[in-house]
Amino acid sequence: MNRKKRHLGLQILTHRLVLLAVFLIFLSSCTVPLKKHSFRLGYSETGLASWYGKYFHGRPTASGEIYDMFEVTAAHKSLPLGTLLHVRDLDTGKSIKVKVNDRGPFVRKRILDLSYGAAKALGIVGTGIARIELKIIGRVPIFLPGTKEEKVFYVQLGSYQVKENALRIKNKVARDFETVSVKAFKTRHGHFYRVRIGPYATEEAARSTLGKLRSSRSLISADMTPIVTPNH
Repeated sequence: MNRKKRHLGLQILTHRLVLLAVFLIFLSSCTVPLKKHSFRLGYSETGLASWYGKYFHGRPTASGEIYDMFEVTAAHKSLPLGTLLHVRDLDTGKSIKVKVNDRGPFVRKRILDLSYGAAKALGIVGTGIARIELKIIGRVPIFLPGTKEEKVFYVQLGSYQVKENALRIKNKVARDFETVSVKAFKTRHGHFYRVRIGPYATEEAARSTLGKLRSSRSLISADMTPIVTPNH
């Protein structure tokens, strides 16, 4: 009788171990293992992008930054946090620039999870998913909550009262410097639009870009006053 009980107990244990093994195999097929990527300017991938929003809003990301669904950010499985990406919708041709500050998506065949703000800018909120190409175009600092923002540097091309003039300058240099942006600010003299390339972690890196810019006669125009400026 005891032998029968031991035999039955062994059968039950074996059955449970088999079920556990099957479950683990199934689980591994549903997840995507992380592959380590080093930062390499120009590195590109093509695949599917999705987006995530309200449920994660206000929660810490993998970088330590608080997730703001209205900011233009993204999650990638393995690219270094702080990587700046150029993301292009392969069906519409529309493109945006996003900062990687989180990890994901952990779904097969998807390579990028966009914030709601990024998905809206790319025009994929309604569809929820899109075929995209991503390309590394730079790195930007990660700012942690409760800490003083890291000092970074920009190459400022000029400040303009007319937004269209700022956008014209931005579009002129965007072909050669993809991290160019327009930032609005207000003074007692009115509203202005600052055109900048960057950010750069060191002043030397910013000055290197300034040198390249000044050596290009096709980019410099009379209405540009390029200088290196810090930003805290």
